[in-house]
Amino acid sequence: MNQFDAVERATQDDAQWFEKHLGRTYRIRKHVPGELPVRRHKARPHYQDWTLVKQLAPGRRVRMFIAAPLGFVPCDTDDNIGELMDFALSHPNHRGTSPESTELVLRCFLPLSPATSVQ
Repeated sequence: MNQFDAVERATQDDAQWFEKHLGRTYRIRKHVPGELPVRRHKARPHYQDWTLVKQLAPGRRVRMFIAAPLGFVPCDTDDNIGELMDFALSHPNHRGTSPESTELVLRCFLPLSPATSVQ
């Protein structure tokens, strides 16, 4: 799948998700394969890529991308996802190794367990 098709698929999926979750402003999901340009995205071992989505108005959304350690899943609430997005916006070149980012991940992600799942 080329990048254009991947972004289109992600955009349609986000639109459908927000139509089903009318009270939500934020969404976090795993990346759609091909969504990020290869030249901008370097794989990080032991990390899972996530897409943060904020709906500004129906049909208008912005996305940003983060990585979190493998074995953790996000707490899917607007407060947590908004906090992640605010941190990412205020630290655009951050690579996730500071005590501040570690604390944020521990607050906004849960250790993966057999009872934990992400859609």
